Amino acid sequence: IYDLEAWCNISFVNSSSNPFYPGTENLYINGVLATDIIIPNNVTNIKNYAFRDAMQINIVILPKNLISMGEYSFGYCSMLQYLIFRKTETKVDRKNFVDLYLLKSLNSSKIKSIGNDNFNNAYVLKTINLPNLTSLDNNFNNAYVLKTINLPPNLTKITSSFSNGNIEQIIFPNSLTEINTSFKRQYNLKALILPPNITKITSSFNDSNSLKSVIIPNKCMNLSASFRTCASLIKIILTADNIVTIDSLSFERISIYAIFYVPDNLVDAYKTDANWARFAN
Repeated sequence: IYDLEAWCNISFVNSSSNPFYPGTENLYINGVLATDIIIPNNVTNIKNYAFRDAMQINIVILPKNLISMGEYSFGYCSMLQYLIFRKTETKVDRKNFVDLYLLKSLNSSKIKSIGNDNFNNAYVLKTINLPNLTSLDNNFNNAYVLKTINLPPNLTKITSSFSNGNIEQIIFPNSLTEINTSFKRQYNLKALILPPNITKITSSFNDSNSLKSVIIPNKCMNLSASFRTCASLIKIILTADNIVTIDSLSFERISIYAIFYVPDNLVDAYKTDANWARFAN
């Protein structure tokens, strides 16, 4: 490539039309093997598949004037370790960063939103610091090295994220209101204290076999299909003033020694509720 700006503006029809596909060709800029790429600041758009399968890239520095990135623009760059965002406010669109197996950290106050299917399969990701992010949708699954998550202070919703891993601690923000289909198969998570404003948890925290205790705050009134097959779960504290909604999958196959703690005035109501009665003893 002799003109990186022009290259970013090429609209490849599909992955196989990109000359890097299927990951057997190296990227050279002006005849020099490119492992660190600095995208020129006058680039405003990076088109679909622009750098997909450019296997030897280690570092990417994105331009200050970047407006949008196409699907798979940096997909399957399996040696990419560091991403640097320079724009004041950055939106990561759907499938920009797919299967970055060696990405080590993601730290940026400039990222405001992350689209569907980004940063999954970042197998060695150790740190995430995205303080201005407000939602997550199918992100950061299969991050096996990640141990602690300090979620952004303005995050309100998590969907289909953070499943399959070894997270030991999750620090939730008070802004969070919903968790959907997330945090499944987190094998080292032992205790869970959820934030006070959460109202709904669906299909989440399933198959987390080390989880022993969970405190459900009083605004959370729906636990559908959650905490299923948590074999070590023995202590569940429910603080709501009314019966929390569950279904036949909620708390299925948890420890046979599990104890549910509910407000005194609701004990009999829980014991006779159609979905809770199976735990009456």
